Amino acid sequence: MKRTLKTVGMYAFVILMILAFAFMTVAGVGIQQKPIP
Repeated sequence: MKRTLKTVGMYAFVILMILAFAFMTVAGVGIQQKPIP
């Protein structure tokens, strides 16, 4: 159970990073003015 929970957390984190990267690619100009921490 713990291992599954950890895997899900890592998977969600990866998806979040990909989503943020896609957003940066789509709105590159906006990111330059307002960088994401």
